[in-house]
Amino acid sequence: MPNATSHGLLERMPPSQLEHPVVRAGWDCWTRLQGGRAFLARSEITPRALGHLLANTTLVKVIPEKDDFELRFAGDAITRAFRAPVHGHRLSDLSRTMPIMTEPLRGQYREVVDTRNPQGWRYTAEDDLDEITYSVAESLVLPLSGDGDAVDHILGFTGFPA
Repeated sequence: MPNATSHGLLERMPPSQLEHPVVRAGWDCWTRLQGGRAFLARSEITPRALGHLLANTTLVKVIPEKDDFELRFAGDAITRAFRAPVHGHRLSDLSRTMPIMTEPLRGQYREVVDTRNPQGWRYTAEDDLDEITYSVAESLVLPLSGDGDAVDHILGFTGFPA
């Protein structure tokens, strides 16, 4: 069932039901690298492994002591969608200038940290918003763990319809 955000609808979906080709390719890449394990480690995620998916990829560091998330990498499609470079910034900082973007992201990231499971999402904007360039997006948000227990990074793939 979709959840209303302040400017749209956010619907949780099983990763296997996501339809955008980039997101599907991200899921295929992750499951191939995962090899049946519960988690991949951040060190296993390389540009070579992601190849053509890099433009639609985010890599997020979990900062549990601050209940925050830092966007360590955001591909070109992500930067274009949000009309600004977001890599290197924490969500707490971006929430002042991009609240429409950070509201759903914070919820998605927290859910992945809490459940330690991959999550699929579809976001539909209800308004024409200056902060973003899209009206529909699908996201796949995946847990990464260096110790095999706590989620310390999140890998994301986001697809925007043409």
